[in-house]
Amino acid sequence: MNIAAVAEHLGIHPQTAYTYAQQGIIPGFRLGAGPRPRWRFYLSAIDAAMTDAQDPWALPSKRR
Repeated sequence: MNIAAVAEHLGIHPQTAYTYAQQGIIPGFRLGAGPRPRWRFYLSAIDAAMTDAQDPWALPSKRR
Protein backbone atom coordinates (compact mmCIF):
# COMPACT_ATOMS: atom_id res chain seq x y z
CA MET A 1 0.00 0.00 0.00
CA ASN A 2 1.11 3.56 -0.52
CA ILE A 3 0.80 6.46 1.92
CA ALA A 4 -2.53 7.66 0.49
CA ALA A 5 -4.14 4.22 0.84
CA VAL A 6 -2.84 3.88 4.41
CA ALA A 7 -4.22 7.30 5.33
CA GLU A 8 -7.62 6.42 3.88
CA HIS A 9 -7.62 3.05 5.66
CA LEU A 10 -6.81 4.67 9.01
CA GLY A 11 -9.06 7.69 8.47
CA ILE A 12 -6.24 10.22 8.86
CA HIS A 13 -4.65 12.88 6.67
CA PRO A 14 -1.83 11.64 4.38
CA GLN A 15 0.65 14.02 6.05
CA THR A 16 -0.21 12.50 9.43
CA ALA A 17 0.36 9.00 8.02
CA TYR A 18 3.71 10.16 6.64
CA THR A 19 4.71 11.59 10.03
CA TYR A 20 3.64 8.39 11.81
CA ALA A 21 5.71 6.33 9.37
CA GLN A 22 8.78 8.50 9.96
CA GLN A 23 8.35 8.18 13.73
CA GLY A 24 7.82 4.41 13.53
CA ILE A 25 4.27 4.56 14.89
CA ILE A 26 3.00 2.69 11.86
CA PRO A 27 5.28 0.05 10.31
CA GLY A 28 6.50 0.74 6.80
CA PHE A 29 9.57 0.84 4.64
CA ARG A 30 11.08 3.34 2.25
CA LEU A 31 11.85 2.61 -1.37
CA GLY A 32 14.70 4.52 -2.91
CA ALA A 33 16.86 7.28 -1.55
CA GLY A 34 17.06 10.98 -1.96
CA PRO A 35 14.90 13.85 -0.86
CA ARG A 36 11.54 12.15 -1.53
CA PRO A 37 11.68 8.38 -0.95
CA ARG A 38 8.46 6.48 -1.45
CA TRP A 39 6.89 4.67 1.48
CA ARG A 40 5.21 1.27 1.22
CA PHE A 41 3.20 -0.57 3.83
CA TYR A 42 1.70 -3.99 4.46
CA LEU A 43 -1.95 -3.77 5.50
CA SER A 44 -1.62 -6.75 7.83
CA ALA A 45 1.32 -5.13 9.66
CA ILE A 46 -0.55 -1.85 10.06
CA ASP A 47 -3.67 -3.57 11.38
CA ALA A 48 -1.56 -5.61 13.81
CA ALA A 49 0.28 -2.52 15.04
CA MET A 50 -2.97 -0.64 15.59
CA THR A 51 -4.60 -3.49 17.53
CA ASP A 52 -1.62 -4.58 19.68
CA ALA A 53 -2.30 -3.78 23.30
CA GLN A 54 0.54 -2.03 25.04
CA ASP A 55 1.47 -3.30 28.49
CA PRO A 56 0.95 -0.31 30.80
CA TRP A 57 3.37 -1.81 33.37
CA ALA A 58 6.22 -2.42 30.95
CA LEU A 59 9.33 -0.36 31.57
CA PRO A 60 10.63 1.92 28.85
CA SER A 61 13.53 0.41 26.94
CA LYS A 62 15.97 2.89 28.56
CA ARG A 63 15.25 1.50 32.03
CA ARG A 64 15.44 -2.25 31.31
